[in-house]
Amino acid sequence: MTKSRHTKGPWSYNEESPTRVTAPEGDTVAATYGGMVGIEEQASNTRLIASAPTMYEYIVGKASEGDQEAQAIVSAIEDAGS
Repeated sequence: MTKSRHTKGPWSYNEESPTRVTAPEGDTVAATYGGMVGIEEQASNTRLIASAPTMYEYIVGKASEGDQEAQAIVSAIEDAGS
């Protein structure tokens, strides 16, 4: 496994700006577009994206313990940027 290149977390979801995901320094790392899904689903999508670094670290931990599914997920994420 290689070192991840994503913006370090934790990322945050802010009720005051439910379409933005921010990094620890306050920089926007992602913004969601609601389109046809509606504001509630858009906010849920934003919260899910904000959780990505935490979930990634959990999966990396499982991968290092030998979990093959976790290893495949980490490889897919890391290979996507190659």
